[in-house]
Amino acid sequence: MQYMDVNTASQKWGITGRRVRILCNDGRIDGAVRNGWSWLIPADAPKPGDGRVLRRFRNLDIRPGFVDVDTLHGMSSDFPLSSSSSSFVSLLPSTISFLFLLDGKEIGAEEVKVVLEGKLCYSLSLQEHLLIVNFTSILKNLFHKKDKWNGGTLKETYARLMQGILDSDGEYEREYLEGREDGEKISVKAAMETMLKQYEDSWSLLHPVSSSSILSGEITRISPYNSALSFFTYLVLGGELMRGGVLPPLLDSSILLEAKAAYSLVSSKGVYTDLTSLTERMILRSYMEMKKNV
Repeated sequence: MQYMDVNTASQKWGITGRRVRILCNDGRIDGAVRNGWSWLIPADAPKPGDGRVLRRFRNLDIRPGFVDVDTLHGMSSDFPLSSSSSSFVSLLPSTISFLFLLDGKEIGAEEVKVVLEGKLCYSLSLQEHLLIVNFTSILKNLFHKKDKWNGGTLKETYARLMQGILDSDGEYEREYLEGREDGEKISVKAAMETMLKQYEDSWSLLHPVSSSSILSGEITRISPYNSALSFFTYLVLGGELMRGGVLPPLLDSSILLEAKAAYSLVSSKGVYTDLTSLTERMILRSYMEMKKNV
């Protein structure tokens, strides 16, 4: 993907640089991303048309510089993904407990641990057992995949996650989401297609901590599914990180309020700084926990 700056876009389209910035801020230019105080605009982006025909999603306030690339690179070189899946899954009980909590269920890490050991936990339902088993199985497989996400793989992943729980083929369970304007309704299908186009065109070229935070944040905002959304979103985030050679984050209830606040900023303002920072910190925790278990 080639990008142009505001001045180049201004000359190409025959409008002022100030107007270009306004269009970027208003989400009128597909694929435009903020980088600090400037904007990066896809070189093949068409000149925005009539202002009455607005794109329905604002562009995102992305600051890739917040990611400590050198530290992550040094740690990831110590733990090749191809040989880390089993060790990482053994550390997941607190993370799975946290994901249940995000979805409104209080299930302790010790209960999850019993299931991960291949045993029956009598305090959990059959559906909860299946969700834990399906989730860890998919996550293990993602350790060996390097492909970008697309609409098909997202739906396939959700269908596998809900296997034996819901009769789902991965089709989106919600039809509309609320828009930014009062009373506005937006098709979930259109929202997901727009999100995936931006991911393919620009987000996937960012550092995996940034791209995974944006992708998972947008899925949370759109909420295409009603069941196990936190588990699904984590798989997307983890898969995107591992595509870039980075371990997924380890989470627990101590960050619940911080995580909710970060996702609230994403939903209300499209600001990803806090979510990216939290993701990065929890990834570093993953590497430290892996070192303890070597």
